[in-house]
Amino acid sequence: MFYGEKKEKSEIARLCKTISELAEDGDELSLWIFSEAGKELAKFIQSLYPGADKVRILFLFKNYN
Repeated sequence: MFYGEKKEKSEIARLCKTISELAEDGDELSLWIFSEAGKELAKFIQSLYPGADKVRILFLFKNYN
């Protein structure tokens, strides 16, 4: 989340693209950022649908290996 001045969506998208490219190259901080973002997304989904942990959800992600 960004604090302070309002950011344009395009600025956030550029930052995400950069972090994604670094993660593909194995950058530990970028990988951690995506890991934490995934955890937060799971918490959000859980808050909307409490039974989500009991339902098998399939997400297709690009293989970074």
